Amino acid sequence: MSIKQAIDYYKQFGNVGAMKHSGAPSGQGEIDFRNDTVPQRRVYITFRKSDGKILSVTYWKLGEEGDIFYRRVAGARPPQRR
Repeated sequence: MSIKQAIDYYKQFGNVGAMKHSGAPSGQGEIDFRNDTVPQRRVYITFRKSDGKILSVTYWKLGEEGDIFYRRVAGARPPQRR
């Protein structure tokens, strides 16, 4: 999956925004998709700038019971909408 495919996927949800981050290693980019619900969920993606290939995906759930992280690397798919 490419970063373009991920962006297109998350555009379909009206309550999801995207934020680019600085500080990625040379040749890489970082972006996170976040929803506006409580608890908030974020999908943090690192990708290669040269071809847009996703290198890693971190799922992050922020909530009253603490933060939950789940990380996948290359080949990860977006979570299914529930």
